[in-house]
Amino acid sequence: MHIDNVVLQLLSRRDYFTLELTQKLTQKGFSLEEVALCLNKWKAKGYLNDEDLALRFIEKQRSLGHGREIVRQKLYFRSKDPALLHLLDKASFDEKKEITKLFMKRFSSANLQDAKERRRVFAYFARKGFSFESINEAIFDSCIDKDLQ
Repeated sequence: MHIDNVVLQLLSRRDYFTLELTQKLTQKGFSLEEVALCLNKWKAKGYLNDEDLALRFIEKQRSLGHGREIVRQKLYFRSKDPALLHLLDKASFDEKKEITKLFMKRFSSANLQDAKERRRVFAYFARKGFSFESINEAIFDSCIDKDLQ
């Protein structure tokens, strides 16, 4: 099978980072030189764009409720390109707002005066990849809002 047909089949199913396509094509028996030439051709046509894919990936992960650090790890795991990590700074990422939204949805009835409950809430957001400072600020603000009501 011709390499262009294989790339067309793969890209018709889902988007791939350049590294992912390179790995798939070499596993199918194509040489690295052949793969590089083919992928450059697809990039020139605009069908393969790691930056656009990274931005869409970041937005998707954000919509799933993941914090900056988890998104950074997942993006690097898929692309293996440290140059794409700067796109995280481009994307508007208001962690405090995201935490507050998730907190109100999931922990609205939580008693944060209880240390065990507070640890459970903190651990949840830390696993989601949010920074300690953002978690602390959002939860502190939520506690103040609850006290005022």
